[in-house]
Amino acid sequence: MNQPDKAIRYGLRALKFSDPEVNAGIHGQILSSLGRAYEQQQNATLTEQYFLESVAFASKNNDLKQLEACLELLSNFYAKQKEYENAYQYQAQMIGIRDTLFSRDQDKQMSELLTKYETKQKEVEIERLALEEQLNKAQIKNQRFIIIGLILGFGLLVMLLYYLFNQRKKIESQNIIISRRALLPERVRLGGAEEPERGGHERGAGREHREAQHRAA
Repeated sequence: MNQPDKAIRYGLRALKFSDPEVNAGIHGQILSSLGRAYEQQQNATLTEQYFLESVAFASKNNDLKQLEACLELLSNFYAKQKEYENAYQYQAQMIGIRDTLFSRDQDKQMSELLTKYETKQKEVEIERLALEEQLNKAQIKNQRFIIIGLILGFGLLVMLLYYLFNQRKKIESQNIIISRRALLPERVRLGGAEEPERGGHERGAGREHREAQHRAA
């Protein structure tokens, strides 16, 4: 048994047990494989039959990739049979499906790129917000330190001014005491000199008074 005969034998057996509702992709591949096997045997009738069935099945299940492959097989088959009108018709359908797949792939790629871009933008925005939050916290912390520093500095300044004021008062008080002490001995000296002088005058006047009384007697 040659290779096409084996392929047909196993293909027909697989087709018998294949459930198109459960394994649609596999069922479509079996149909197209049988078409290629009959084409190798140059059985144009069965080749056309299975190629047409594979196209119909792929179209029914909206399997565009499989439909593109099956249309290409059918178009090439009709070209070999010199049925150029049919070959052109199925080739045009195949090109249309290929363009649809290309557009779909492009849309998918664009969608993926857009999703990645939006995700990256969100990540950048999240990082920016997190950085702003950190900066705000650091700024608030620095402001607190500045306020505490200003309060402490003002307190120290008040204490320093109070200390200087007290020192000035003490110096002024000491200066007054020193000035008073410097003036006190001078007054004492002046008071002692006046007392003897006043005593002398009184004694002289008494003596004159007694002499005057003695002469009168």
